[in-house]
Amino acid sequence: MAFLPKKQRFLRYLSGFLFGLSAWLGHSLALAQLGVSPIVLEIQARRGQSQGFISIYNTGNEPYRARVYAQPFTYDRDRGFQTLPETPLDLTPYLQFTPRELVVQPGQNRRVRLIGRFPPSLAEGEYRTALMVEGLDPITIIDGAGNTLNIVQRIAATVFVRNGELEAELVVDRAFWNPQTRQITILVQNLGGASARPGIEWLLLQAGTEIDRGQISPEIILAGGDRHLAITYAEGEEIPAPGTYQLQGELVWHENNYRRQNQESFQIDLIVE
Repeated sequence: MAFLPKKQRFLRYLSGFLFGLSAWLGHSLALAQLGVSPIVLEIQARRGQSQGFISIYNTGNEPYRARVYAQPFTYDRDRGFQTLPETPLDLTPYLQFTPRELVVQPGQNRRVRLIGRFPPSLAEGEYRTALMVEGLDPITIIDGAGNTLNIVQRIAATVFVRNGELEAELVVDRAFWNPQTRQITILVQNLGGASARPGIEWLLLQAGTEIDRGQISPEIILAGGDRHLAITYAEGEEIPAPGTYQLQGELVWHENNYRRQNQESFQIDLIVE
């Protein structure tokens, strides 16, 4: 069977910004009725001051009570979003936000205002926190065995405040084929002082012939960090035959809350064994 090129392929990924639960109880039960926008907020501090907003919205049919709190976090190369007890670049000590508890009516949204104040002695850098929104009323469900489960919903927006003129610098380090997961894994490094959320538009070639193409959905790569981004072939899909390929494309990301788009081209060899 010939290997057929696909026009679009999207990364199946856990964003790291959203927390919730769907249970399979003989049918699919959708629990989420809480949302935040934006899920990534970038702010440039000016003279030690910064401010912004996130919106919390309720897509359910009942009023939703929630509390808001800040939590340090990082992004692991493979596991994605991870909360931390502390980090040197924690924004939390310099951040004020209101309200901290709120009720969101069905079909409505509420704004949370954020104000950051940096002392003059604070070192330049990008400071970050996750603004967590947690339901105060657990959702009770009964599974197929009659067990009662209490579910607490939690969702997050990540907030980045840049103290100083900082930019991301993204490069593709390498790519490799994992036959166990049926993935082409791409290691992207961020050598700059600002985090970025790049997507990838990619093209797979062999001896100059196009084999496949597609897109990878955006993922956060922290300043000074790296991240594995993956092209996943589902069960039943034709995978690349053993051989040497060229993977080329562009990293595409935005800065200043989509006011500026950046692109970085890459071309790298891929060996499939």
